[in-house]
Amino acid sequence: PDTFPTVRLNNDGTFAASVRPIQTGTYGLAITDNLGTFVEPMWTLTVTQARVDIKAVSVTGSGLAGGVVDQQLFVQIGLLDIWGNLLKNATGPVDIAVYADKQLTQLMEMPTLTELGDGAVLANYSIPVSGTVYLSILVTDRVPQAIDGSPFLVFSTPKNPPVVSSAQLTESFGAITVAFDQATNRGGVVGTTGNCDVLLQKVTVDLMGVRPECLWIDDFQFQGLMGSNPTIKVADLVLLNSFVVVNREENSFAASGV
Repeated sequence: PDTFPTVRLNNDGTFAASVRPIQTGTYGLAITDNLGTFVEPMWTLTVTQARVDIKAVSVTGSGLAGGVVDQQLFVQIGLLDIWGNLLKNATGPVDIAVYADKQLTQLMEMPTLTELGDGAVLANYSIPVSGTVYLSILVTDRVPQAIDGSPFLVFSTPKNPPVVSSAQLTESFGAITVAFDQATNRGGVVGTTGNCDVLLQKVTVDLMGVRPECLWIDDFQFQGLMGSNPTIKVADLVLLNSFVVVNREENSFAASGV
């Protein structure tokens, strides 16, 4: 047998039996007398999963606070049924999604759900852009209902910016080669025009002479070609403009400084 009923003798010569099935499905209930003889008929019981107690849903995990763009975030959800039992098949009645707007119309991400057992579900997701997103958690075993606190306001911060790994004058002093430690967006559309004023601060551009030109070699480095009458020297600093060069995916802070 899957489980044994608890039998209680009533005061009127009858018996009462109670049983708590451990899983959903169809059960046969057999009754025997003291001699072990089966009493007809055999009863058939169909057991379905009880409703989720939406007031008893718990949500924990660092994923509620957010993190860095594209970082793997985790949220653990605990579910009980209306009888206080840990829910079996806990991924079934839960719907989790990440939206770009509070009205939950712009879907961004569907987290991966993993059954942990003991009524717990692990949701794994990442946020592809920086800023504010909304984490929606619904219980869907009957009519979909948002749990308390849903949608949760979650923040993601940009990735670390590209950093200048080197800035070198050519032997002829005819150009500066500036290299970054990761692939960049080349300064976006304005950064590929050849205009050094877009990429470099004025104090650096002035040292490069009249009408210098800055061209990207690849996503990692660009070269500043000197104009006429440059005055730049080996010890001079090469200063980047702020808020122009970011990583290739355009989800990082901007490179700045020397």
